[in-house]
Amino acid sequence: MLHFFASVTAIFAPGTGLRQARHTRAPIAAMSTWSSPDWRWGYGNGAAHDVAMRVRASLSSPASRSAFMEALRSSDPPSLEETEEVKMVLALAWQRARNYGYDTANWEGAMEQMAACEFEGEGGSGRLAQAIRSRLGGSEADASTAVGPLAAKSLEALQFESRGL
Repeated sequence: MLHFFASVTAIFAPGTGLRQARHTRAPIAAMSTWSSPDWRWGYGNGAAHDVAMRVRASLSSPASRSAFMEALRSSDPPSLEETEEVKMVLALAWQRARNYGYDTANWEGAMEQMAACEFEGEGGSGRLAQAIRSRLGGSEADASTAVGPLAAKSLEALQFESRGL
């Protein structure tokens, strides 16, 4: 099982990367993943709801979102734990874009794929990278398979730093 954010504001403090911060936080509780029965994405209770609340709180300021983006752009490649953190941020950003009517690239479809556990298990990161690349189009759809930088491009397209989660 993975461990999720303990002191997330410290994790995404300016100048710290995902890898650097990973070693400074204490796990708060064993985390369920997207394929866990208690995950319950889209419900007002369950592990996904608890994690989403923590993530939203930790990325509530433009400064924390900017630091998170900086860490994503420089991640090489993220660990499994970090990938799970990134997937939650992406899902929340994609959900927000759908809810507020600025999803112009079918990010909702990627969110539904995530909820259907299509990005879990062996090859999951590659499938996630492909889903992001296919929605970026044009020059943004480079051959990169690194989830971190591609996630950053997705979040940039949604104006994550200014709009939030």
